[in-house]
Amino acid sequence: MKTVVSVLDVQRNKALLETVWAQGAKSPNFKYARGLITRGRCFVPYLSKGEMHFAPSRFVGYKGVTLAKHRSQSAHLDGRLTNPALTSVLNVPLVEDIVIDSVYVSFLRHLGYSGSIHNNKRKYWLTDAALNVISPEQASEMELLVSPETEQATIIQARIGQQKFRQALMKKWQGCPVTGCKTLSVLRASHIKPWSQSSDAERLDPNNGLLLTPNLDVLFDRRLISFDESGTMLCSYLLSTKERKLLIPRKPRIIELTPELEVFMKYHRDNLFLRAEL
Repeated sequence: MKTVVSVLDVQRNKALLETVWAQGAKSPNFKYARGLITRGRCFVPYLSKGEMHFAPSRFVGYKGVTLAKHRSQSAHLDGRLTNPALTSVLNVPLVEDIVIDSVYVSFLRHLGYSGSIHNNKRKYWLTDAALNVISPEQASEMELLVSPETEQATIIQARIGQQKFRQALMKKWQGCPVTGCKTLSVLRASHIKPWSQSSDAERLDPNNGLLLTPNLDVLFDRRLISFDESGTMLCSYLLSTKERKLLIPRKPRIIELTPELEVFMKYHRDNLFLRAEL
């Protein structure tokens, strides 16, 4: 079988699985489909009626697949073919993620699987569904800006915007520019000009963001670090030498500031940063 070449191919395959889940255990394909989920190692997370479901690479990554065709050719199907195809089509990274993995385990239980679930380093494509989480800080910030009548709709729209923003930063930076960390699932999408002070366009502009490790994200958000015109890190006088050693890498990298990004960084330095000791 040929691998998928479009998002539509993937959507069709997910729809086949949803048909099986809707029929439940009475479907003749239920146990086989559930076995694909149970034994799989790489998954496409997606939302179905508000719940996160998982499609295994070795099924959803083949174009025009059916469960009968998959069953008859299963010995010849290989995730080493479908994984790169799905990464190309979905245009998002395949990574390990302990939060999504816990949801995967819940999904298996929802399907009625009661056996042991081994931690075999499962990986997931970080689709918008997989990133449908907002930090408490972001949620609190948004809730301060909306009325009770419009709060729910506004937060939903902000969630969608945050997902797009994070995806754009992952493509732009491909890791933390300060530490070199490439484990995307642990990195945080940090606005340079805060969400609450940005226009709608600025909130989604990848030039208004950095992809940072959690320590650096909090320090940047709390205005304790910033970056000068050359991309060199600045540290607030409020951070003692001891705290700097604990929280900041010994040799932070100089980040590349394009003119567009420097506009936002200058705003951070001039309006937010709690003054520096170089």
